[in-house]
Amino acid sequence: MADEPDATPSREYAYTGSARIVSTYAVHDDDRFVCICGWEGSLAELETEVFEQVADGSCPKCDRMLVIREFPTLAYMRRWAARGNAEAARDLARAEQAREARR
Repeated sequence: MADEPDATPSREYAYTGSARIVSTYAVHDDDRFVCICGWEGSLAELETEVFEQVADGSCPKCDRMLVIREFPTLAYMRRWAARGNAEAARDLARAEQAREARR
């Protein structure tokens, strides 16, 4: 996956010419995004489109894509759940329940 998870909250992502590609656990809800149009805001404030394997976030002021967030694989969830990531552990439990229900 792209960026590896980081326990440091509240990072700032300034637009650098293209959307930043991050994994689910590498970006936090309170991280700040800064667009070249002057808009600043959190992940939750971005205009979001969800696709099968990713979600993208765009500036609500100028529609410039700022972030592409990859969805985790089961192996990725297992690795980060084993390292104590609570969000990964919750996601893994849900994914495994869904997998069992399909059997």
